[in-house]
Formats: sequence, C-alpha cells, structure tokens
Amino acid sequence: MLNRQDAKFAKNHSVKGLRSAWLVSAVLVLLVAACVPAAVPRHLAYTPGPPVMVLDNVYDAGVFRVRYPAAWVVVSSPANQPAAVTLVAPDESATIRLSTHPDLEPMPDEDLPNGMRLHTRQIILDNGTMLTLTLGAPIEDWEANLEVFEAVAQSVVGDAGL
Repeated sequence: MLNRQDAKFAKNHSVKGLRSAWLVSAVLVLLVAACVPAAVPRHLAYTPGPPVMVLDNVYDAGVFRVRYPAAWVVVSSPANQPAAVTLVAPDESATIRLSTHPDLEPMPDEDLPNGMRLHTRQIILDNGTMLTLTLGAPIEDWEANLEVFEAVAQSVVGDAGL
C-alpha cells in the first residue's frame, strides 16, 4: 500500500507526464499541419480533357465509344485536344482515325505516299457530335482494310447511346 507521500509523488508525476505528452502531441500536430499545402496545387486541381477508357477492345472517349479490332494499337489524342483516337494495324500498314475535331481536308490520293489510299467519312452521333473517320491503307490490302474500317464505323456510339 502506498503511503501519503508516495501517492502525492505518483499523482504529481502522472499529471506532469500527461502535460508533457499533451505538449509533445500538440507540437507534432502543428509540424504535420505545416507540411500539408494550404490549397490544392494547380497541376493536381486541373487535368485537361475528358477521361478516356480502353477496355476489352473498346475505346471510350466520353463523347463517343468505338470497338476496335483485336491486336490493333490505340493512340489517343493529347488530353488538351478534342477527343480523337488513331487505331494502328498490327503490321503498322494501316490506320483508322476517329476525331471530333474537323480535320483538314483529306489529302488527294495523288499526294499520298506511293501505294497508299485514304477514305474519309463523317457521321453525326446521337448526341449531335460530328465524328470524322479516316482510313489510310495500302492499295494492295485496300479491300481487307476497308472491311475493318466499316466494322469500326458500325460500332461507333455517341455518349447518348451509352
């Protein structure tokens, strides 16, 4: 059993210990709070462009969604540009470009590299967006690539249809 003097000593030291712990905790909180920025940095608060999803051979730009052929490479437009995607054939001989930005006039066939051909089509999506689709492919494989282009064009859906 504690005598009166030991009890008083224990009480004083436990109070002093609590005060010390409280003071240390308060200082730590202030130090940690000083590390947190007062505002969200600009580069984190704003990421330009809509979110883009690529999943199970479907490219979803938010404005439009399209199914692309297996093994084709997907090259998305920069985030600060209008929604666009370029699909590249596995052998890199053909491309299909889909863009919500009215692209420049297509190059005449005589100005294309030897053996290449272009085909352009514009469609209006359910949401009112005009989408330009352009196929660029070698003449020797034109029919096969045109079939792929048609399948891609048929798979396009605007965001109202999602």
